[in-house]
Amino acid sequence: MVETEQEYETGTLGCDAAGRLADALFEGWELGTVRDLATHSADAGWAGLTYTSDLVAFYDAHRDDLWELARDCADDMGESIQTIQGWSRNPSDVDDADSLATWFVWFAAEELSRRVCAELDGVES
Repeated sequence: MVETEQEYETGTLGCDAAGRLADALFEGWELGTVRDLATHSADAGWAGLTYTSDLVAFYDAHRDDLWELARDCADDMGESIQTIQGWSRNPSDVDDADSLATWFVWFAAEELSRRVCAELDGVES
């Protein structure tokens, strides 16, 4: 998980899937990198989050958790997954299976990096 002097409980990140995904996404990362991701977004080029082949492999390995996280976030906002996907920078870019997998992984990375930072900073996300 995130390498830092401070630790957090993955159960405090929301749904059960959130903790599992945060562990998988941020394994070996320093907290500063997670904070940079929360600030600059997932498409800025991060280890494991750059190449489509890596994103699709992550999606395939964590599909159920990615969908659970997206449903949880959408439900919290009173919206559908399709609606929150439409808020992406370029929603028209999601037009095939690989781009949908990329969206799910980037969405999870951005959402969970913000939650991790909020948890460590003692801020309610």
